[in-house]
Amino acid sequence: SKRHCDSVEQRLKRFNKDYGDWLACDVSPEVIDDFITELNVASKTQENYRLALNRMFNFAMKIKAAPSNPVAEIEKPTVTPGETGILKPSQVAKLLVCADDETLPGLAISFFAGVRRAELERLDWSDIDLQEKTITIHAKNAKTAQRRVIPISDNLKAWLAPHALNEGKLIPTPFLWRKGHEAARKAADIKEWPHNAGRHSYASYYLGLTGE
Repeated sequence: SKRHCDSVEQRLKRFNKDYGDWLACDVSPEVIDDFITELNVASKTQENYRLALNRMFNFAMKIKAAPSNPVAEIEKPTVTPGETGILKPSQVAKLLVCADDETLPGLAISFFAGVRRAELERLDWSDIDLQEKTITIHAKNAKTAQRRVIPISDNLKAWLAPHALNEGKLIPTPFLWRKGHEAARKAADIKEWPHNAGRHSYASYYLGLTGE
């Protein structure tokens, strides 16, 4: 996906800032290890950098720019799973009240249907059927590359109904989404935003509601 490619590109740019004038064959495992260790970031982020560099040096080997992959010789960072973070229902209610018309539908679908951020950005209003109470995630837009149909709960339908369109992007642009998202958070006084807050909150709410 474009989002994934952009993330990898940013990590490689960070590495090239320090070592961009080196020959690939001169980069040792020690250099890679020092670079990753000195990033001073979480272990999961370290692992993401390691994966990006691993791909780059595999390509370097393929084009004969390096005899071996130095990343393969360093230890993987130990990733310690953190506690899953969610927002309280009262926080979500305030967030939605504070959201603008372009941001609210995406937030509501995230928290009440558990749709992933990348899938939200590809979702079209024509995929949302309030009459049948379904959201269709087409295979080409799904992380798993499989089509799935998500039921729309009564509360989600109530939030979406005033903003529903026959067609058109649910999120006009990533920039407007980020701007609206940040403004709603600030207005709702939500200082800490858990990783995958919408999807994890949805799972927690669903478990609490159904016990499944």
